[in-house]
Amino acid sequence: MLIPLLFLAAGVIIGGWYGVAYWIYTMQHVYTDDARIKGAMVSISPEVSGLVRKVHVDEGSFVSKAMVLVEIDQEDYLGQLAQAEASLEGVRTQLLEAQRDLELQVLRNEGEVA
Repeated sequence: MLIPLLFLAAGVIIGGWYGVAYWIYTMQHVYTDDARIKGAMVSISPEVSGLVRKVHVDEGSFVSKAMVLVEIDQEDYLGQLAQAEASLEGVRTQLLEAQRDLELQVLRNEGEVA
């Protein structure tokens, strides 16, 4: 009967010692994991996707409307723009050829009718 009481007493003493040590530790250290502050948090997303070249703000910084937050690498977009301009020029050439073909066909039809 004495041995179980000794184990119980030892457990209470050890548990109490750890509890007091933990309480003293928490009184001397600040935890911010669950800290809350009032503030407006909004989600942001870029208008275009791409590789970020430079970040102008730090996490938690105050930002305002129309403020540049990051710079996105333009090389992909400049390449796509050049490709689109070349494609546009090709379509314009096709349009001119189609208009000439139409005019030629109209003249042929007028010649057949007359």
